[in-house]
Amino acid sequence: MTTYKAKSIEHEGKQRIAVEFENKLELINRFKKLTGRKWSTSLKVWNLPENKKYRKQFGLPLFKTR
Repeated sequence: MTTYKAKSIEHEGKQRIAVEFENKLELINRFKKLTGRKWSTSLKVWNLPENKKYRKQFGLPLFKTR
């Protein structure tokens, strides 16, 4: 079982979801298949667009929509 930590962040003026996980090539390659994923060299963490799909996928509470 893969352990990861996900949290909401603001990066480069945008809301993102930071995801930390073990530095294994297999996990990195799987993460790279996600749409909108980016590696932050300044934060040293993979991150995704803040949206309902990824919040649910990574176990974060859903935010209220207007």
